[in-house]
Amino acid sequence: MAAAFKGQSVLQLVGLAAEAAAGVTDVAGAMHDRIHATTPLAVVPASSKIHRVIYRAVQESFLLAAGLAREVSEPHEWQERLSEIGLQPALLGIVGDYLAQTQHPAHRDMTLVNALGVPQTPEPGSKVAVLLHGLCMDEAAFADPNWKQLSDTFEPSGWTTVRVRYNSGLSIAENGQQLARILEKLEPSRLVLLGHSMGGLVMRAAYAQPEAETWLGALQLAVYLGTPHWGAPLERLGDWANRRLALTPWSAPLMRLGAVRSQGIQDLRSGNIGHDQLDLPPLAQHVLLGGELSWARRWPLSDLVGDGLVSLRSALAQDLSGARLLRAPHLYRRSFLGRGHLALLSDPEVHEEIRQCWGRCAV
Repeated sequence: MAAAFKGQSVLQLVGLAAEAAAGVTDVAGAMHDRIHATTPLAVVPASSKIHRVIYRAVQESFLLAAGLAREVSEPHEWQERLSEIGLQPALLGIVGDYLAQTQHPAHRDMTLVNALGVPQTPEPGSKVAVLLHGLCMDEAAFADPNWKQLSDTFEPSGWTTVRVRYNSGLSIAENGQQLARILEKLEPSRLVLLGHSMGGLVMRAAYAQPEAETWLGALQLAVYLGTPHWGAPLERLGDWANRRLALTPWSAPLMRLGAVRSQGIQDLRSGNIGHDQLDLPPLAQHVLLGGELSWARRWPLSDLVGDGLVSLRSALAQDLSGARLLRAPHLYRRSFLGRGHLALLSDPEVHEEIRQCWGRCAV
C-alpha cells in the first residue's frame, strides 16, 4: 500500500518533469535550427528536415508521457501529494500561471484558511484580520508561534484571523482581483490586512478593483512587510541576464527557458500590480516595514541588498527623485537592522510593532 502510494506520487512528479522536458526539447530544436543555418550542412535540404522530425518526435513523446501521468489520480490527490513533500508552494510560484492556464491538478484557487490550514470563512460583518504570504510560499509562512500569540491577543475583542492561500505564480493583478472578490463576500465591519513580500503588492492590487468599494471603508490597518513596492533587484538582474542571451543567434533560443518563470515572478521586477495608482485608501493606517542586513551597510551597493531579496528603499516605498511616492494621510515607515527577508516573519520586534499598530485600531 505504502509502496503504491509512493509510486503514484513519483509518477505525478514525472508527469510535470515530462512537460518541462518537452519545452526544453523544443528549445534545443530551435538552437539546432540556428546552428544548422550557419554551417555547410544548410545546403543539404534533407538533413534540415530530418533533425526537425526527430526533435518533434521526442517532444511529442514527452507530452504523451505527461498526459498519461496526469491521469493517474484525481485533482485532490495531486494537492495532497505535493503538499506532503512541501513542493506545491514553490511549484506554484515558479510555474503557477502555466498550471492555471492548463487547468493542471496542481493549481489551486485562492481561499481563506485558519492557522491549521483548514478552510475557514468568517461570518459576514465580523472583524477580520487577513494575512497574505509571499512568492513560493503558503499559509505556513505564518507558522511562527508569535503569529498565534498576536491573533490570540485580539480574539477576545471579536477579531478573527485568517490566512490567504493563493497561487503566487499568477499575475499580481489577477490575485488582487481574487482577493477583492473574497473580501467583498465577507463584508467585514472592520478589516486588517497584512502582506509579506508579494502579499503586500496583492493588497495594493486589490484596492483598485470595483469590488473593493464594499470593504475599503472597513479597512483600518494595512501592514506591508518586506514588500517590494518598487520591485526586487534579483528579478531585474535575472531579466537582464536573460536578455543578454539575444546577443548571439545561437543562444537566443535559450531566452525561452528564462521566460518560463511565472508572471508573478516577472511582476516582481518592477512591483507591477496592474495599475499605477499611488494613492492608498485614505481611511486606513498604512505601515511599511523593511529589513536590512547588518553587513549590507558596509557594502558599496548596499541599496541593492536590503534584506537580501528586497532593497530597503523598495520596502519603504522611498524614491529619492520623488517621481514615485505612495500617498496616504496616515503612513508610517520603519526599518529593522539585521533582519533578512524571511526573518521578518519571525522577529519578535517586528511582531511587537504590528501588535501596537493593530492595538490602536482594535478597540
